[in-house]
Amino acid sequence: MSDAQRMTEALTLFKGYRSFGLKGEIRDEVDTRIDLHVDRQGNCAGSYQNLGATTEFVIIGDRAWWAYDEKGLNASIEFAGYVGPEAVAAAKEAAAKARGKYVESSAAKLTETVVALSLCRMDRAYADVPASVPSAELGSPRTEKGERRVSLTHTHENGEVVVQVPKAGTPTPRRIEFEIRDVPVLVDIDDYDAPVKVQRPDPSDVVQAKDVRGLDPFAD
Repeated sequence: MSDAQRMTEALTLFKGYRSFGLKGEIRDEVDTRIDLHVDRQGNCAGSYQNLGATTEFVIIGDRAWWAYDEKGLNASIEFAGYVGPEAVAAAKEAAAKARGKYVESSAAKLTETVVALSLCRMDRAYADVPASVPSAELGSPRTEKGERRVSLTHTHENGEVVVQVPKAGTPTPRRIEFEIRDVPVLVDIDDYDAPVKVQRPDPSDVVQAKDVRGLDPFAD
C-alpha cells in the first residue's frame, strides 16, 4: 500500500465514523483548547478553554446549552468596561443570572459563531477534509501513547491535511490536522463510533440567552 493509499484509507475511516471524540487545540487568536464528543445525530458535549476560562456545553439537535465558569463571567464584565458604564452594569446583571446556570440558545447560531463549536456539526465541519488524496508525504516514526506512529501529509491548493496513523496495520486515524474557516485545528481522535452521552439540563438550571444579553454575544 502506498503512502497515498494509506492516507486515503485513514481519511475514509475518519469521514465514515458515526461519532468520535476530539481533544486538542484550535490555533485561533486565543489558542482555544477543546475536548468534545460528537455524533451525526446532532449531539455534542464537552468543553473549550481560552484566556484561562472554561466553558462547558451540550448540544442536542437544534438547541444548545453552555455554562460559563467564574473566570468567563469576570472576563465578560471586564470586556464590557471597554464599552462603558452601562455595559458594565448590564454585564454584572447578566452574570448574576448566568452564574451556576446553563445558557440556552439556538445551536445553529452558536456553531456558526464559535469555531470550537463548529466542530459539533459533522455534516459541515469536515466537508473540506478530502476523502481521498493523490499523494502523501510520510513523516518519521514517533511513539505516541505507547504506540509507534507516522504522519501522512497531503498538501493542496488551500493548505494541507495531516493524519497520524499506526506505523503498522490498519491506518486508523489517531490525530488529524486541518483548517476550518482558515483556522488550524489539531486534534487527537478517540472513541470511534461510541455513543455520545448528552443530557438536557434541568429547566431549573437554565437561563435563556435573551435574558443575559449583557454578557452573551450569541443571544437569540
